[in-house]
This record gives sequence, C-alpha cells and structure tokens, in this order.
Amino acid sequence: MRLRLAFVSLLTLCAASFPARADDFFSFGEDDPDFLEVQGGSFDINRAHTAAFGLEYRSDYKLLSILKPMVGGMTTTRGAVYGYAGFAVDLHLGEHFVLTGSEAIGAYGRGNDANLGVAVPEFRSAIEAAYRFDDGSRLGVLFHHISNAGVSSRNPGAETLMLTYAYPVPKLLEQVLGKQD
Repeated sequence: MRLRLAFVSLLTLCAASFPARADDFFSFGEDDPDFLEVQGGSFDINRAHTAAFGLEYRSDYKLLSILKPMVGGMTTTRGAVYGYAGFAVDLHLGEHFVLTGSEAIGAYGRGNDANLGVAVPEFRSAIEAAYRFDDGSRLGVLFHHISNAGVSSRNPGAETLMLTYAYPVPKLLEQVLGKQD
C-alpha cells in the first residue's frame, strides 16, 4: 500500500510539472549519453531484506531508436551475486523526469542468500523513476524482479528496491582523464 501511494504521489508530482503540449512532454532521450549507475538498497524485500549493491552500464547506442544495451552486476551482504545483460528504454517525461524500463537475462550465485531455483537463466524485469539534473546525472528509485521464469520447479523469485545514481560516462572520463582536445 505504501509503495502504491509513493508511486501515485510521484506521478502526480511529475504531471504537475510538465508542459501542456504532448510533443514537449514525451521523448526517448535521443541525445542521451551512456551512463554508469551505482545502486544501493535491499534484495529479496519480501523475505530476507538483505543489503545489496549494484553497478550498471547503459550504452548510448540505440537499437530500433529506443533500445539501449546494458550490462550490470549486483552483490548482497550474504554473498549472492547476479550478473546480467539486456536492454533498457528511457521515457523522458518533460525536462527532468525519466522512467526507465528494462529486461535482462543473467546468472545468479546464491552464496548464503535466497535460493532462486537455478543459477542460469535468471531473468530481470525492472522499472526505475529518476530525476534528471541539469548536468545530465540522475537520482532515482529502482524496483526489479528476478525469476527463472519457471525453468525450474523451484521459482520463488526475488524483488529488489534500490536508490540509484547515474552519471554520464563522457563527463566521468573528462573528470578522470582531463579535458581531451
């Protein structure tokens, strides 16, 4: 119930801050750079509530004008690891809000954490809502579900809720390597 209320509140806030014309409202971030995103939160939120940390790279390359390749990994404080690759779609809502949906396939090692049935394949479906700052970086909330989609008789799945910060890779490289002429 609290998650629904937070989601409705976020949508209401977004709707109140957008321009009246639809063509000014929606875009797929045609000129977005590639991003490196750090994540921190809770894995298996319905049962174990294990602390989790992730790192994800999203390419600026787009297939079919909207699908952005991505690759990432997550680890928990109980030793679980999950590596994945897939595609993300950014939907820009006005100038500062971005919704990102993504689908990925990966491999899971449970360590001392949740038993998801099999190590491979584990599918990941995610939704992220983020605020985009003027410098292009993003601060958001990510929710994802990991499941083996029934390839094993054991398929409990696991939900994860994380705070995210995504930084444009070109700006990161400029800061690390210095401005290149």
